[in-house]
Amino acid sequence: MPLPKRPKTCVERDYEALYALDLGGEQGHDQVVYRHPNGLCVICLAATHPLVRREGTVEGDSALKIDFDVGKTSRLDSQPTGKRKRGAMRVHPNTVLCNITCATGAVTYPARACVKGKLLEVNERLVEQPQLLWKDPPTAGYLAIIMPDASNSIDSIKESLVSAADYSEKVCSRREDDESND
Repeated sequence: MPLPKRPKTCVERDYEALYALDLGGEQGHDQVVYRHPNGLCVICLAATHPLVRREGTVEGDSALKIDFDVGKTSRLDSQPTGKRKRGAMRVHPNTVLCNITCATGAVTYPARACVKGKLLEVNERLVEQPQLLWKDPPTAGYLAIIMPDASNSIDSIKESLVSAADYSEKVCSRREDDESND
């Protein structure tokens, strides 16, 4: 039996990829939720998101600003403590975690939580190094880590998101639709 070309990364080996499609009603504005067996969810931009596909360049505008100061409180201020994560900000699937804006301000992409739970951490490195979003999404370029509510069972999370196989089918059908429209 031949050896694999490269070993699986810890993300490929240990995490289940679930996808949120067309967030905010915008086609292609997809995000991925990597769910660990312990229940924690790592939120990232999916490979089909416009920023990832174009490696951060949108309409010739390459400089990005990532703003975690959304709504009444900054997501950077969430400081959970203790075993039950007291002080963590509560989020819902449509809660905006951050706004990703091009330098000219012409295009803004809101990144959403995708799952209901407690916001444990946001990736502060993205403020200084936004290119991590498309260069290394599942590890250094993640947006946030969320601990789903106990009431939000694994089955309900899987129902609200799409599996990797279904995601691949949707992406293929989108490409076919785009080619037929051209």
